[in-house]
Amino acid sequence: MAKVLLVEDSPTQAVEMRMLLEEGCHEVKHAANGKLALEVLSTEPLDVVVTDLEMPEVNGLELVQTMREEYAHVPAILVTARGSETLASEALQKGAAGYVPKNHLQSLLNDTIVDVLGV
Repeated sequence: MAKVLLVEDSPTQAVEMRMLLEEGCHEVKHAANGKLALEVLSTEPLDVVVTDLEMPEVNGLELVQTMREEYAHVPAILVTARGSETLASEALQKGAAGYVPKNHLQSLLNDTIVDVLGV
């Protein structure tokens, strides 16, 4: 079980993703955007961050970059509905530990967390 910070601005998708993560026996905290996620990161011990790409204020790539500089010990997994190999490559270059297209969340998200954490 991991302590997961879920960063997702869509309330319906946040609920769906939370349920999926909880099915994987993870403890889930939620932040509605990258700015709020950084506040949570500064106050709570977390094992991994699962973040959407497109969000207001601080998007997923900006969050991953800031985490790489300030919270390098916490891996980030980027999820997006508008995925491409180019975007996946950019996310990994900016410091993401993993990338999951939203249309593959059911089959890949929990396994990706296990792989990233080496559990």
